[in-house]
Amino acid sequence: MNNKWFSFFIGNERYCANISDIKEVLPYREANPFPGSDENTEGILSIRGEILTILNGDQIFSCENITPKNNIIIIEDESENRLGITIDNIDEIIEFELKQIESSDNQSNDLVLGTVNTHGHLFVVLNFKALIAIQQGLNSKVSTDEN
Repeated sequence: MNNKWFSFFIGNERYCANISDIKEVLPYREANPFPGSDENTEGILSIRGEILTILNGDQIFSCENITPKNNIIIIEDESENRLGITIDNIDEIIEFELKQIESSDNQSNDLVLGTVNTHGHLFVVLNFKALIAIQQGLNSKVSTDEN
């Protein structure tokens, strides 16, 4: 795993994810809602002819946020499964080693690896590959339930 991390804001909270999980960052566009989506899903967007599910970052990370969204992060796993997540603002690229991440003993959320205090700030370290896996599981459950 790369030791470069992409940091961003949702509300007043600083988050980061491994830069290898980030495909691109786009200016925010309102997604088109679709029936049957869960509460974390903002909708779908066509990006260069590819239809992507866009998730609401506020909902996923339980933020009480009233600030407008400015960007969508497109994330990708090894199988090239992609989805987007709305964020408030891009922060910076930071560097730290995995061993610097402090994880909680009672951590029950696969999306959060832990926290890291670096560059004078506390960051919540995210596992976007787990988010894609969870979303893929939800999508297959929905299509199975519809049959």
